[in-house]
Amino acid sequence: MCEEKVSLHMSFGVAEFRVRRFLAPMKPKRTKYIVGIVIGSLLLLSPLIALFGTAFGMQRAFDTLGGPGIQDPKALSSSIDSVLYVSAAGPIGFVCGVVLLTVSIVLFIRAGRTQQAAASPTSNETGNA
Repeated sequence: MCEEKVSLHMSFGVAEFRVRRFLAPMKPKRTKYIVGIVIGSLLLLSPLIALFGTAFGMQRAFDTLGGPGIQDPKALSSSIDSVLYVSAAGPIGFVCGVVLLTVSIVLFIRAGRTQQAAASPTSNETGNA
């Protein structure tokens, strides 16, 4: 069954084949946790993205000041307003990423342990009490 899945997705390349081969023996519940780990890891980059947004937003705000005097104070305040939103979104995304990553890793490890416990026979089942 897994070979059929892999053969259907060979058009995506070798990386897709390796990922599917890695995920094939896992239960669908564990693959869900891997998605959480990947999304949480990407959310950890949100302060960096917010830093770039802040830098480009401030550049736009200073471009409004480029002429002699302030022609349109509302344009300047709207530029600074968007910079503040982007700056605030970075730490919020980081906190959400840390929580999602931590929960996903813990649940992934627990699911692996329960899968191993279900796969390995206990001493009572083999008669070696």
